[in-house]
Parts: sequence; structure tokens; C-alpha cells
Amino acid sequence: MKKYIKTDRRVSKTRNAITNTLLKLMEEKPLSEITVSELTELADVNRKTFYNHYENMDSVIMELENNCSNWILSFVEDAPIEKFLNEPAAMYIEIAEGLQRHRDLLQLLYESGLYPRLSSKISVNLKNSIWEKTKEEFKEEFQPKAYLLLDFLNAGVVGIYDTMFNRENPSTLDDVKDFFNFAFEKSSLQALLREGLK
Repeated sequence: MKKYIKTDRRVSKTRNAITNTLLKLMEEKPLSEITVSELTELADVNRKTFYNHYENMDSVIMELENNCSNWILSFVEDAPIEKFLNEPAAMYIEIAEGLQRHRDLLQLLYESGLYPRLSSKISVNLKNSIWEKTKEEFKEEFQPKAYLLLDFLNAGVVGIYDTMFNRENPSTLDDVKDFFNFAFEKSSLQALLREGLK
């Protein structure tokens, strides 16, 4: 058992060294100009070790994206069903606050041209996670509408999140909070969701 934990820590340490070094390099130059040789030298990791963990540079980026997406999904998984059904604005604001805490990383991905892929992944995973958690709460005949409503809602919400990372005219966290509160208070989205509940 001790050997497994020790190996796991070593793997984690190596992967963290690689991803952290890649992020530092991305602050200095475009991803297309970063080589595996440069990355491994600065991370103090052997090239062979890099390829034991990753197939290529894109797989390192995919890991960063998956970590971000999973972190966001943890908000949904930890939130009670009632929070989404009764206070969707509060849940989406909580996610926005978490995104704000990781602003530097997300801004870096945005500027590197990698954010659209992450944004799409977040939208799909967020929708699927909320749907899996809430679908049984809806009447069977309302479930197709609820699914489409959720798709519509999450695409818009993630679009609003995206505005936080646009350097030319970024939305502030307060702007996003105000918008979510306004949108859910003034629209009939919550009423539509409640209409289909069992």
C-alpha cells in the first residue's frame, strides 16, 4: 500500500511540474512555439518521462482543460437539486465566483486560442451533469422540453462566463452576478422549470 501512495505522489509531482511549466511558458510565447524539449528542460523532467505521462503537448492541454471542467462540475455535484430548481442564479453565480478565482489560468487559455474548446466542453458537461441530477424531478412528458431548456440555458450561461476572459472588454464578476440575478428574476425560466416538476 505504501508503495502505491509513493508512486501516486511521484506521478502527481511530475505531472504538476509539466503543467505548471507549460503555463509559465504560455505566458511568454504562443503554444505553437513551445517544444517538448524546452518544456521538459525547464520542468526538470526527462523527455522519456514526459512521454510516459503524455502522448504530446496537446494531451497536456487536454489535461488542463479536463481539470478545469471537472472543477466546475464539482459545483453541480455538490449542490442540492433544489438549488438548481429553486435558485439557479445562485448556483451559476457560485460557479462564476470560482471561475474568477482561476482567472489567470482561464485568461491564459483564452489568449492562447484554447478557450473555445474548453468553453464548449464546460457547456456540454455542465448541461449533462445538471440533467443527470435533475431529470427524474420532471414529469416524463416534460422531460424533452426540460432538456432543451437546460441546453438553451447552459449555452447562454457559459457565453456569459466567456465574457469574463475577453481582455478587450471583460465583464466584471459584479456584472455577471447582476445579470444572472436580473435574468432569472425577470424571465420565466424558473417558472418554466417548475411547471414541469412532478
